[in-house]
Amino acid sequence: MYRTLVATCAAATCLILAACDAPRISEEFDDDSHFAGERSELPHPEAATPTRLAGEQRDQYVREMRIKIMGRSEVIEAVSAQVETYDQQARQAWAPKLAELRDKRDELRRMLEEVSEAEAQRWVDLKPGVADAWVDFERAVGEAARDVTVDRPSEESDESPTTSDDAPTPNSNTP
Repeated sequence: MYRTLVATCAAATCLILAACDAPRISEEFDDDSHFAGERSELPHPEAATPTRLAGEQRDQYVREMRIKIMGRSEVIEAVSAQVETYDQQARQAWAPKLAELRDKRDELRRMLEEVSEAEAQRWVDLKPGVADAWVDFERAVGEAARDVTVDRPSEESDESPTTSDDAPTPNSNTP
């Protein structure tokens, strides 16, 4: 039963992680109702000012990052659901890890909100900080997803006990 549970959790984690990398349609649209990842056509070459282009790039970046954060949030919730099946001691051990993941996610969201409110040219200065926070967050979520199956408390031993039949027997024909 334990092996089945671990295999199921591992498969579910793999599917969740794979789904996080799949493109998704954001619930948020820009003013022109474009989907995330869709390129908008510029109305006229004269209207494409550097400030406007920078603003469009910023908005696209914010949309893409929000989609990524939503995907990793789903992984956090899957890890949290798995941890809820653990015994009291294991849940207490995981509580600070889950709190740290949620804190990193919230900080990343705050930084992204700052980027979205920044002027068109200033967001470029903020982007490296967001990128570093994303790498740290993504690494932490990935480690938690891997550890949740590794750290699973053992309810039963997977290995069968060694019997005396498994032990080598002396050959009675030798002196």
